[in-house]
Amino acid sequence: GKIYAAGDGLPRDMTLAVNCFREAALREDNEAPALLAHIHAAGDGIPRDMGKALLWQHWALWRGDGTPCAVAAWLSDANAGNLERCDVDGDDISVSVHVPTDVPFVDYVTASARAGPRPCGG
Repeated sequence: GKIYAAGDGLPRDMTLAVNCFREAALREDNEAPALLAHIHAAGDGIPRDMGKALLWQHWALWRGDGTPCAVAAWLSDANAGNLERCDVDGDDISVSVHVPTDVPFVDYVTASARAGPRPCGG
């Protein structure tokens, strides 16, 4: 897939690269899911598809190829945001993200979220 993605000695063909990376991921290649997530999020030579990007990034995380904060930073960057804070406490994760707006006099908004098995307020 990397040869087709880079156009290294062959014409660059992202559709073929994605197909090769998908096959590699299904054969349990450790790098392929994260590469697929990036390609789909960036729309690099293929239509941008955040749904597929998220699925492949979750696969990479599930396989142990990404940390929760790395995934949060990747998602924030893919959506023109800036990850301000990421805290991991066991199976819980808390994040804060700045996102730019097109609203006059409001340059950005900040959103925070928490996920994990611990009940809220606990």
